[in-house]
Amino acid sequence: VGQAPTAAFESFHDMHNYMHLGGFEQIRQGASPYLGAQTQYGIGTQVLMYRLTSWLSFSIHGFYAASVLLNVVCIVAFLLIVERSLGLRWALAALLGFVLWPSPASVTGSTPGWALATRWVFIATLALLIPRALLAGWTSRGKIVAGSLLGGLWGGGAFLSQETLSGGALVMVLCLLLFASL
Repeated sequence: VGQAPTAAFESFHDMHNYMHLGGFEQIRQGASPYLGAQTQYGIGTQVLMYRLTSWLSFSIHGFYAASVLLNVVCIVAFLLIVERSLGLRWALAALLGFVLWPSPASVTGSTPGWALATRWVFIATLALLIPRALLAGWTSRGKIVAGSLLGGLWGGGAFLSQETLSGGALVMVLCLLLFASL
């Protein structure tokens, strides 16, 4: 009766996780994501996590499972982009990096919501693809297509996470400064 959760399950009872479910419950009752169901994340991440959590299980365990699923999808997508852009050796090195280096979540003691890969994967992808687009000897039509795709990637990432908006701007400015110095 009234036993405290074991160490293995303590992280499921972090109040931060219930805050996410509170916003999700507001959405389920008809509140507008991000406005009525307030969050500090991008509207896209809140809606995506709400849909995934509802699909898996509208519970703390479902929230954790949705977070893991979204992180795995983002990491696999990033590794595919690295492999297609730089080759298999760099993709394997990136995979090794994911295995060997600790997650920011484990270093900071954060809960899954703070460690969503959607918060950083778009910035890393832009940092990989913008220089490639700038240095490619494409025609003006190819540059327009590449710029449009990169802009769409940046906009989609900003919809998911506000960090992508500012981080993407920083990546673009740094890439343009380095490109101008060539």
